[in-house]
Amino acid sequence: MAKLVRLDEHRRRRSFVCFSRPELNNLLQLYSRRVAGGEWRDYAIHHDTTHARFMVFRHRLEGPTFTVVKFAPDAAGKCSFLVTKGSRPFKRGNSLSEVLGIFELRLTLVSSGS
Repeated sequence: MAKLVRLDEHRRRRSFVCFSRPELNNLLQLYSRRVAGGEWRDYAIHHDTTHARFMVFRHRLEGPTFTVVKFAPDAAGKCSFLVTKGSRPFKRGNSLSEVLGIFELRLTLVSSGS
């Protein structure tokens, strides 16, 4: 005999962590600037019940160069974000704009003074 499953109960149990539309827009704007600059070539998005990941790749056969992770909300309802470079943590923060700020840093030439 088949088991009857109520879809509304099933959907409530399986809530995934996802990037919001403004967050996804910010990620894709950064991605498109880096593609135009020749730095990145591909991306992937992964969602599950504990976190969402936006991964960027320099070459398709390598692992992700950078990964932006959005964690599930804590007890206070706040999400946290993490940027990893390869497998190492690079920047943590409470907002996406805070962690994406590391990609806006520009290197400047410092002379030793003569």
